[in-house]
Amino acid sequence: MRPSKGRLLRRGRRWLRRLAFSLVPLALLLVAVEVALRVAGEPAPPPRASSPAALSMAPHPTRIWGLSPGEIVLDGVVHTIGANTLREVKPSGAPLRALTLGDSSIFGHGLEDRGTLHVQLSEVLGGLGVDVDVFCGGVSGYSTEQSLRLLDEVGWALEPDLLIIGNLWSDNSEEYFVDREWLAALDSPARRMDRILSWSMAWGALRRLQVPEQAQRAGLPIGWVKEPYSTRVGRRRVPLSDYAANLDRMLLEAAERGVGAVFLAPCHRHRLAPKTHASLWDPYFEAMAVVAERRGVPVVQAVEVLRAGGFDGDAAFLDELHPTAAANRAYAEELAAVLLGRGWPADRLVPADEPPPVTLEIEDPFARQ
Repeated sequence: MRPSKGRLLRRGRRWLRRLAFSLVPLALLLVAVEVALRVAGEPAPPPRASSPAALSMAPHPTRIWGLSPGEIVLDGVVHTIGANTLREVKPSGAPLRALTLGDSSIFGHGLEDRGTLHVQLSEVLGGLGVDVDVFCGGVSGYSTEQSLRLLDEVGWALEPDLLIIGNLWSDNSEEYFVDREWLAALDSPARRMDRILSWSMAWGALRRLQVPEQAQRAGLPIGWVKEPYSTRVGRRRVPLSDYAANLDRMLLEAAERGVGAVFLAPCHRHRLAPKTHASLWDPYFEAMAVVAERRGVPVVQAVEVLRAGGFDGDAAFLDELHPTAAANRAYAEELAAVLLGRGWPADRLVPADEPPPVTLEIEDPFARQ
């Protein structure tokens, strides 16, 4: 015999009362924990990487880390970060816009605005009769995985006519984490709940207990350049095949929007020195060349620019990695020469979209499992 509707309603009310009696103590406990944590004060901040660039970084809910709006002072140099979390560039109303992408070497670490790549490229092109605002999408330690998200979140909103893509060092760096794995963790339901409950100190304390050991060891990583045969740790942050696919995706997204693109194959002090053996970064430069050829995109080789200009390591770099203002000027002049030599901006230099997405067949002899 089926229970009557009234009996079902009574059972439902009893079940709801029991649930309420169970949840009330739990809610009171959570409130008590929250109050206790707030009375005790803010917890100690998590450990961060030891590099100076890490001082400008803050955890980011979708990109692992990012820049905080406001003024950041590093080594006596003031960097102004805009509300969109990018290095601030005030639009002049120029008819054309460009956007640089990459890590701290593209950001212009250690340099005032006038010495950065994006400012100098705007000046050089302007002197040649091409009025363009060049925005800075370089962020310390950013890989192609992070730059793709930056494009989706703030980059495409700038409506660039041209991308200058300089990602490489962070992708080939070996660390205690892999970008795609960490980003997948940020996309998980628990991390989405983090964003909803970001106001709660109790929730924050609980989540800190669940941080993976590799993330604790890495702190807030920036990925400084390593000697070719220095002690190796971990795995590539972005495996070679993923790196090529990410570059290809950037170009295909640009093609969909009618946006042009050019690669800036970066340099550092070790790459500028005479080459005597294979290096950890070689496969990544080869991958960039393969993608560039596939999509018909020009590549400016920074190492060739510096050698042609007679630069030595001290003239070209502030440290091991970051270019001087003079090096950025040389990069800007070569970029301008290549762009105008290819007919830009009349020829938009839009990447070819006909071949299917790239499947890389270059072996990475330095890959670690």
